[in-house]
Amino acid sequence: MEPLTNTLFAEQFWHFSLALYKKEGVAKRCLILQDDFSCNINVLLFCCLLRKKELIFSDKILKNIILSIEKSEITLKQHRFKRSAAKQNPALYQVLKDQELALEQQQQHDIVETYLANRDSPSPSQGDPVTVYFDRCLARQCNEKQSDPKEHLNFVSNKADGIIATSTFSPPWWANNRHVQTIFPRFFQRRKQLSVTWESLSVANGDVVELAWGPKLSKPKGIVVMFHGLEGNIRSHYANDMIAHLASDNWLTVMMHFRGCAGKPNLTTRAYHSGDTEDALYLLQKIEREFPKLPRMALGVSLGANMLLKLLAENPSQHGLQAAVAISAPLKLAECAATVSKGFSRVYQKYLLNNMKRNLKIKMKRLDYSNILDLRFDEVDSLKTFREFDERVTAPLHGFKNADDYYRQCSSFSKLKDVHCDTLILHAADDPFMDQSVIPKPQDLSPSIKFELSEKGGHVGFLQGKPWSSSIWLHKRVLAYLNTKIV
Repeated sequence: MEPLTNTLFAEQFWHFSLALYKKEGVAKRCLILQDDFSCNINVLLFCCLLRKKELIFSDKILKNIILSIEKSEITLKQHRFKRSAAKQNPALYQVLKDQELALEQQQQHDIVETYLANRDSPSPSQGDPVTVYFDRCLARQCNEKQSDPKEHLNFVSNKADGIIATSTFSPPWWANNRHVQTIFPRFFQRRKQLSVTWESLSVANGDVVELAWGPKLSKPKGIVVMFHGLEGNIRSHYANDMIAHLASDNWLTVMMHFRGCAGKPNLTTRAYHSGDTEDALYLLQKIEREFPKLPRMALGVSLGANMLLKLLAENPSQHGLQAAVAISAPLKLAECAATVSKGFSRVYQKYLLNNMKRNLKIKMKRLDYSNILDLRFDEVDSLKTFREFDERVTAPLHGFKNADDYYRQCSSFSKLKDVHCDTLILHAADDPFMDQSVIPKPQDLSPSIKFELSEKGGHVGFLQGKPWSSSIWLHKRVLAYLNTKIV
């Protein structure tokens, strides 16, 4: 099953509706539905039916299923509007939320019954997974058992697959552009107040990484270990505000700065890279020893997200982690390096690369790189792309043959099947740092992974609200997920 977004479904729904009902004036009703589809199982299910080319459906079946969804979606849209208006009344809001869930379950029943009532054969067709699936659903309804959402999402996939789900994030009209989503939080949002305590952690090869601990709490509900993105630090907008938000909900937090990212050079020629799990693993072992009774979670952003996923795949024990979250992870490094070298995305590349080259030159003044890098001090500024930097610096500095070898070994995409820790991956399809190839299919994921895909959101953006009072959707989503994982 391919990753899906509301837009993809809207397009499919529109084209099929026009083809089937052109003479029946359904186009206007399609337009009404097109701008607000629910992100529930049924819509995803129906989208699967349309997109699986090997499954043949008669016009009658398609017509009746579409009409069934059309009718229930209008009702659900009206109900969601009422629920949204009741946010100030928690009791009423919860009642309406429960009613909405019941409506969605009824929609599932209606779709099943519509299909079974209109199929050509009264019995399941041999090799038709959709018919078999619907019959299984009907059997559950008769037994009054609630069906498993994971099975719904993967009814055409192997049961060992992960979940691709549509995100609930929706951008405001003024931040619909991916670059606005990426840039606005960094430069135009006011940072949350955050006090941190620093700790130097001695690691391998006589080096040190710096830990930034969030506010001290008397009775924390758990601890979150955070890993930042390329050239990030505790004062990066996403790190500062995420940690402040977690702390406000009584989560103890600590962020590990990759070598040389805490505002001062590290002690050795070694730096850090997207697959460098050694220091992170050492820190997680330390956290496990020091906080044995606290629920322990991990959170990675961008480069840190790719690193975290690789770490989880390579270490099935997870060192006591209950859950993990990966945000805007560059799952395929080669493809991401190519994407960020095109169009407006080159602005991000130049900004980050300038920081990387500046830090390298600072260290080259103090340490001898002559036996490690085939690169002179006066040649550093000639590196214009991430690939060039990775070819001349990252790869030889960390024992890789070349940039391609580094990308191949450190991309987490091919390792996602091996992740055993409950993990939420949050990704925007319009991320300017990567292309659509990084979006996995359910069969690329382990059963422990839920991949939430939004149509918009940019790179570590997910901006909501008004320009003068904006907020980050990620904060609430991450917090809601982690709170469900407390044992």
